[in-house]
Amino acid sequence: MTTLTETDVESAALAWLAGADWQVARGSDIAPGSSGVERDDYVQVVLKHRLGNVLADLNRVRFNVIHELEQRLPAAIYKYEWQLAEEGKGKTYRAVTNIERWIPALFGVMHVVLGIVIILSVCGVVDLLK
Repeated sequence: MTTLTETDVESAALAWLAGADWQVARGSDIAPGSSGVERDDYVQVVLKHRLGNVLADLNRVRFNVIHELEQRLPAAIYKYEWQLAEEGKGKTYRAVTNIERWIPALFGVMHVVLGIVIILSVCGVVDLLK
């Protein structure tokens, strides 16, 4: 019988992700105290700045597609909105990625609160059906 270890699974997953053009980094290379530190501690799974960069890239691509489509339409609503936002350089514009950085934390808080309510309900402390 062949034994499958965590290292085997991790190596296969990393190889698959690298083959899909994902950037793969060794944990020790991005660990706290290393020269390429990208996380505050070993518990942190999501690398916030990488996620923010990817979301910003996706937003740019999405709007490039929208602007190309608008060239074929009678009205260019997004182009007009971008002009009103002073092309991201004015005071009226706030980058979506600044807001998006808080969304995972918001969902985390919501899950914790929901978990506490469920535990209290199961223990009979709170009756959700009243």
